[in-house]
Amino acid sequence: MIVVSKKVLAASEIVDVRRNITLSDDETPTKDFYIKVSDGGGLKKNLVVKATRKINIKDASQKPVGDFNTVVGLVKIIHVEGLIAIAREFKLLPRTDQPMLEQIGIMTGDQIDLSDSFIDTSKPIEAKKKVAVSESVPELKSDNKAENKPENKLESKDTREPAANPTAPQSAAPPEPTPAPVDSKSIKPDSISKDI
Repeated sequence: MIVVSKKVLAASEIVDVRRNITLSDDETPTKDFYIKVSDGGGLKKNLVVKATRKINIKDASQKPVGDFNTVVGLVKIIHVEGLIAIAREFKLLPRTDQPMLEQIGIMTGDQIDLSDSFIDTSKPIEAKKKVAVSESVPELKSDNKAENKPENKLESKDTREPAANPTAPQSAAPPEPTPAPVDSKSIKPDSISKDI
């Protein structure tokens, strides 16, 4: 009797997730997924692989019924060194044709599946987003100008203050100052008799 020993390979799995702190509301945070590479993992830069999650099913009495694996999304390897690989999210799969997840998104503990993997050499998504934002800015400015214009000149209201005398004609020249009233007590009788 010949016993064939099979080498059981440990699966590569995500062991840590780190994200950067953004400095503005316009920036989207970047997530790095740190993967522990198993022996002969076959991970290399620009390789897009599946991140899968094992779902345990229990009945109403919490007795285990079984488990299955479901694909959560795709990650793209950006760096490999030794037994550590770093990946970024490439695409999350919609759950319309997949089982629902308690925790949406790729997370620590998800397994890396190399089946149906492929090499992606496209530019990073961040560069595409910046171009899209800069192209949409002039459109926003033109829309704002259009919204601020009144549609009908008759509907616009006059915000000027009414004149003091509405019957008097309005002229461009400012009105002449009126002389101050003379107080009769300030005139001395002696000065009047000397002038005469």
